[in-house]
Amino acid sequence: MKKAFMGLMVVLLVFSFVSFAAAQEKDPMEGVKTYSGDFQWVPGGLPWNLFIPHYDISSGWWSGLVLQNMAGGANQLVINFCDNDGYVWGTKEWALTGWQKVAWMVTYQMAQCDQGWIVIESQLPLLGFINYGQNFSNGTGSVTTLGPFNSF
Repeated sequence: MKKAFMGLMVVLLVFSFVSFAAAQEKDPMEGVKTYSGDFQWVPGGLPWNLFIPHYDISSGWWSGLVLQNMAGGANQLVINFCDNDGYVWGTKEWALTGWQKVAWMVTYQMAQCDQGWIVIESQLPLLGFINYGQNFSNGTGSVTTLGPFNSF
């Protein structure tokens, strides 16, 4: 059982890094709506919610979001970038085809906030990871993968 679990974790981590490095056909910045933290996030009209507990793009930190549609049908998404107090600074609407996965770097243009958390509302279930790390001046760096996170 432990060997099977470790095998699953290795597969998920490889999936995360491969997905993260994959080039995307859509521009992740296209259609991003920005706000000035005027309102806190509240559940919208879509039935599934996926919470990513932390992203950080400040002071040399970077974050990369990985999402997988866990259904065979098309999945509409609304990605909300919130600050640490839950105020929404940026949103992005997205659509995934059946079983599609996407990955991209979180940018300030997208999130409009240096750090916080992400909530993704969707029509169908999702699986998500967040990769984040820091590059150091001596050429080394660190990478941490959080996840998998499942929508509920």
